[in-house]
Amino acid sequence: MTAIGAVKIKNQLKKVFPNADMSTIKNYRVNGVLDGASGFLVTDQGTVYINTGIGDYLRINMGYEVCYRTAKDTKDFTGGQNNFCKLEDLANNIQRMMS
Repeated sequence: MTAIGAVKIKNQLKKVFPNADMSTIKNYRVNGVLDGASGFLVTDQGTVYINTGIGDYLRINMGYEVCYRTAKDTKDFTGGQNNFCKLEDLANNIQRMMS
């Protein structure tokens, strides 16, 4: 299964959050191979941590591609409860979570 990188995440998020700060969302690699991306979406409504390296079980058996949760700031990696979804649902799910 192909890893989801930072550009794909940002493109999805820009549809709903065109003015948000996504500068911390970066790719990460394991042994030189793209393994996913993670970082923070920062809006005037709050901050959300996003990670696409969620493991094969959730991707293959559950159909999820992305983990996201509320965060206090861009240094909060333990934040709120984990939520999972497909990439195409991420922006709308975050919007609902933040409202």
